[in-house]
Amino acid sequence: MKKGNPKISEYFDLHKFASDVSQARSDRGFTQDEMASFLCIQRSTIVRYEDETHIPTPDYLFRFCRMLGLDPNDYRKKAIKAQENDCNEVTANEMPPAFDSESFRRDLLDARLGQNMLQDDIPRIYKIKRTAYGAIERTGKLSTEMLYKLCEIFHINDLKKYIKRQ
Repeated sequence: MKKGNPKISEYFDLHKFASDVSQARSDRGFTQDEMASFLCIQRSTIVRYEDETHIPTPDYLFRFCRMLGLDPNDYRKKAIKAQENDCNEVTANEMPPAFDSESFRRDLLDARLGQNMLQDDIPRIYKIKRTAYGAIERTGKLSTEMLYKLCEIFHINDLKKYIKRQ
């Protein structure tokens, strides 16, 4: 039974993510507690993702995908889907990967400059808050929703290159 109304997302397919995580977790024999322990998060976080009440951060999206053998490109609504899936199951001794925000930040800046756009052009054209976009370019920290939106804007089709191995 779903709790509350899930956030409607224009770029992230929350329903597909929730069902894939739940199915892959149970197929691999993980309980929510075991998965939470391995990912160093609380069980309630996994419950919220599986109940479609929260969109994961890019870090958690990549960790879930790596651990469960899922492809982060599968959850983009408006983008070209990557063909190959190289996310492998994580062994017990291996740390799950995180989102490489520094690499994404550099590619985002290169893409913007490649299209001869000023930093102020992005908020004006694509209805993104100027301060939020500036912070993304400075720090690389962003929400999953914004990650997919910027990938759509700048035609970044493969998210696998932003998996940071630990």
